[in-house]
Amino acid sequence: MFITTASSNILHETEKSLLVQIEDSQYKFWIAKKMVRETSDGEKQILVPDHWQIKVFVSDENHAVLEEKEISAQALADLYESDSRAGAQEEET
Repeated sequence: MFITTASSNILHETEKSLLVQIEDSQYKFWIAKKMVRETSDGEKQILVPDHWQIKVFVSDENHAVLEEKEISAQALADLYESDSRAGAQEEET
């Protein structure tokens, strides 16, 4: 499955991976760059295989991990879908 996020949600980049902030959340996750491509409108499209478990975490300003959990690829996709549905509802009103 693919998840699309704004380029502004990329918090950090290393040679091989990206740190992504989940939209409207304190949670972040690392993803390999080879799983990410840029769309024609400048957003990032992230490939997350259905069988993956993604480690998401919250950290403080000193980068100390405050909370960490593993979620399924579907649960991650649901977070993004619920965010896009909320945005669509705001545009309609």
